[in-house]
Amino acid sequence: MALRELARRAKHKLAVLHHVEQVSGNVSATYRYYGISRQCYYTWRRRFDEEGLEGLKDRSSVPHHQPTKSAPEIIEQILWPTAARHYFGPPRISMYLHRCHDIEINPSRSGPERPARTGKSSAPSVSTPTSSIASSR
Repeated sequence: MALRELARRAKHKLAVLHHVEQVSGNVSATYRYYGISRQCYYTWRRRFDEEGLEGLKDRSSVPHHQPTKSAPEIIEQILWPTAARHYFGPPRISMYLHRCHDIEINPSRSGPERPARTGKSSAPSVSTPTSSIASSR
């Protein structure tokens, strides 16, 4: 990979590594100069030694596996009352799912409220009717 193809942050990491080797020769002075931690410098150096320029690219911090993640069908059912303008809290959403859909979920903040708060799924949209007063003006 050519140097000009690297992302801006990867170029910064490479500049820090070169500063130690070519300019100062002092790791402590370099990480203070650039405002990074010692652990951060050594992580970049280890990745550069193992993988080359590819190791300096940013990596995703998303977990590879989420064992407690709700199924998409359950998230759809959690988001439906919110999309239908029913402002249910976590206990009522839990009760609604149990009564109407025979789904048992924990009525905690991490159960029904998080998908309703973040809206991370495509819920069925409900159109709001326009009032006749606004249209007559």
